[in-house]
Amino acid sequence: MADTKTVFVAGWNTPGYLPDSDPIQFDDRWGAVDYIENEIHQISDDRVSVADSQDEVVFIEGAEADFVLEMLFSDEDMNWNAEYFGIVYWIDIVEVEDE
Repeated sequence: MADTKTVFVAGWNTPGYLPDSDPIQFDDRWGAVDYIENEIHQISDDRVSVADSQDEVVFIEGAEADFVLEMLFSDEDMNWNAEYFGIVYWIDIVEVEDE
């Protein structure tokens, strides 16, 4: 029987749809957390930029973002998911064959 190791797989998608890109595999939780944190900040920045260019008033729900990120950093070694700005972000713990 082959040896296995634990990896952390992170990604995001619109609810009800497959991810637009392949999920990314990390050897530790903190690599996955950094990836998700950056993706959350990126989507927030993109939405603000579009709204600003259209002269719309946008209320970025900073408290919501802080809450999502707080959950992300506190749920060590557990599967994690949260929806923010209509996108589901997730980290799954998976056993894979050790190469």
